[in-house]
Amino acid sequence: MSSQPKLEKSCSETKQIRSDIKQLKNDIIAEAKKDLKKDKSNSSKQKLNQLNTEFKKLAQLRLNQSHSLQDQWESYQTDTRQSRKKDIEKRQADFDKETQMDQIKNEEPIKKSEICSRLIHVLKNQDSIQIVNQNSDNGDIDTSVVILPNDILELFWFIGVNDIPVVQSELPLMISRLESLLK
Repeated sequence: MSSQPKLEKSCSETKQIRSDIKQLKNDIIAEAKKDLKKDKSNSSKQKLNQLNTEFKKLAQLRLNQSHSLQDQWESYQTDTRQSRKKDIEKRQADFDKETQMDQIKNEEPIKKSEICSRLIHVLKNQDSIQIVNQNSDNGDIDTSVVILPNDILELFWFIGVNDIPVVQSELPLMISRLESLLK
């Protein structure tokens, strides 16, 4: 890939032309002062023509620099587009490959027995669930609330259990139901 365009270093040529222009301006001013006294305008015209020539040289130099810079910029853009296009194609291929791998991974059958075993373990140990309002003053009514994470809820739904336990007293019944599904 090419580098970004830069203005070529022709400073010495530009400085020389500017120096010549400055010198010619000073000469013209000096000649103009003399001409007022002597009325000689021929050398002034010659100096003005030289000054005009130097300005034309400077203008041409700047025009050439501008064209060079424009050509470099167009070349840079072309190179950049090609490299970006290759990069985009590579990233797209990587993404497609990753997506395909994820699809294959998701299509693998998950055994119901593994899910039931995991749910039994979670419900018995209560390591991934929260039980809120566990101790109630009234011993006859269970006012506790079981909070299950989404991944555990999805496991219940995957094996077709829609009666998910919502209070603590339902946990032993659900554990026995899951154990019966294992058999």
